[in-house]
Amino acid sequence: MALNKSRYSWCVVIKENDIYYIGGTDPLKIRKSDDDIEHIWSQGDRLDLLAKKYLNDDKLWWIIAEYNNIMFFFEEIEIGRIIYIPSLYRVVTEIL
Repeated sequence: MALNKSRYSWCVVIKENDIYYIGGTDPLKIRKSDDDIEHIWSQGDRLDLLAKKYLNDDKLWWIIAEYNNIMFFFEEIEIGRIIYIPSLYRVVTEIL
């Protein structure tokens, strides 16, 4: 397993007209499943904290982000939104 687990570590972030773009990654091949964890977004939640809690590694925040069509770590997520998190087993066997 790579030391830097973020698939975006090599990407260039481009800002154009106050919109940020990340280029050069393929979409996740993992699809929604019955064993997904449902987390209701609450005040104080952060993607890295959810990754630490459910996937045992805060650097895997990008998996939760992409799995839920969240473009950026700092994107504002509305309170009450259901966030789906793939099981740790599926992350290890299908993504990493």
